Parts: sequence; structure tokens; C-alpha cells
Amino acid sequence: MTASPPAADLSKLRINRDDPPPAVRRALGRGSSFSEIAFSFRVTPPLLVAGLIFAVVMGVLGGFFPALRAARLQVVQALR
Repeated sequence: MTASPPAADLSKLRINRDDPPPAVRRALGRGSSFSEIAFSFRVTPPLLVAGLIFAVVMGVLGGFFPALRAARLQVVQALR
């Protein structure tokens, strides 16, 4: 049998909330949030238009098939 590796000491990996790493301290000191450190997310007009088009297409496709099925039923059956 082979010996298993020793367990890792995870106590060294813990981050103290009162003393964050220097990179986080520098970014937060400028009024930034942590998400702005990792991502630079900007809503541009083309992105906004693409999102709206995607939402409309998904809404139409999501509602078309149930509406088609309901249109083939008689009113009494559709209301059940």
C-alpha cells in the first residue's frame, strides 16, 4: 500500500476580514467594489439592444407553442 499524503494545513489560507490582501486593499481604497477588481462590466448601447432583442425572441418562442396548443382546443377545455 502507498501512504497517503499528509493533510494540508488550511489555516494558512484563511483570509482575515480585518486585514485583506494588499491588492484588495488598494482596489477598495479607491472606492471600488470587489466585483470591479475582477470584471470591468459596462452596459453599452449595442449590448443593451442585443439583450432586448434576445429577451423579445425568447418571449415570443416561449409563448408561441403554448398559445398554438391552446388555440387548437375548445374554450371549455382550454379553461380547465
